Amino acid sequence: MKVSDQNDAPVFTNTTFTISVSENQTFIQTFQSNDNDNGQNLLYSVKGGKDSQYFEFRNGGELHFAVAPDFENPKDLGGDQIFDNIYEVEIQVADTGVIPQSASQVVTVIVLNANDSPYFTTSSNLTVNENATLIETIEALDPDAGDTLTYSIPNLTNASPVRIDSVTGDLTLTQSFDYEVKGYYAFPVTIS
Repeated sequence: MKVSDQNDAPVFTNTTFTISVSENQTFIQTFQSNDNDNGQNLLYSVKGGKDSQYFEFRNGGELHFAVAPDFENPKDLGGDQIFDNIYEVEIQVADTGVIPQSASQVVTVIVLNANDSPYFTTSSNLTVNENATLIETIEALDPDAGDTLTYSIPNLTNASPVRIDSVTGDLTLTQSFDYEVKGYYAFPVTIS
C-alpha cells in the first residue's frame, strides 16, 4: 500500500486570541503558525468579523489596526455592545499548496485608555491694550475625561512681566506696559 501526500492545513501556534492594547498605536500582535508541508509560504489575511475593516496584516503575521484607535472615540461593532472598545476580527493563515489550505481564528482586541496630551484652544498670538493687566484666560482641553489641567510658565521669576493662574489659566501682566516703550513680548505657557 502506498500513502499519498496531501496538503495539510496550517495551524496557528499562538495561544492567546484575546489581546489588550493601548490606544493610539497600531501594532496588536505577531501571529505564528506551523504547516507540516515543507517549502510552502504562509500568508496571513483578515477574513471577516464585525470589525474587520479596522484591521490589516503587515510584515507577515503582524496584525495591526489600519489606523490607531482612539479610546475616547471607539468605532467597534463587536464586543458586548457597540462602541465599547472591544473589537472582533477573524484572521486567516493560508498555505501556498497546489490546493491551498487555511485555518482561521476569531481574535478579540480590547483597546485600553492611555493618557492623552492636553492641547491649547486659545490662540498663541494674543493682544492686550496698553495699560491693561489682564491679557486673556488661556484655555485648553484634555481628551481624557476627569483630568485636571494645570497652567504654568516655565522658568518664571519674580522679575517676570507675566503671571498665570495655575487653575483658571488667567494670564496677567505684573504691571501695565506702554506700547511706545515695547510693543511685543514672547513667553511659553505649558499645560499638564
